[in-house]
Amino acid sequence: MNLTGTIPPHLGNLSFLVRLEFGNNSFHGTLPQELSRLRRLTRVSFANNIFVGTIPSWFGSLSKLQRMRLNGNQFSGSIPTAIFNLSALQGIDLSQGRS
Repeated sequence: MNLTGTIPPHLGNLSFLVRLEFGNNSFHGTLPQELSRLRRLTRVSFANNIFVGTIPSWFGSLSKLQRMRLNGNQFSGSIPTAIFNLSALQGIDLSQGRS
């Protein structure tokens, strides 16, 4: 949709969300900590944007998360160990290229 800007922290107030898909836009900056309140999320895609920094460890608190796409961004550092505790996680894409 050619959207640009940063992800607003107030999005974390939408606790009923099951899917969060911001892929293929020009969002930038870091992912706000407030998104950790979205405990019902099963799918999340921030693919193909311009996010920077480390992959947030709060992803590990999203116990219902099944699919996670963070590919095509500028994340750096290591994968947070908390993500390895997500027993419902079926797929994770951290590749560099656009897909």
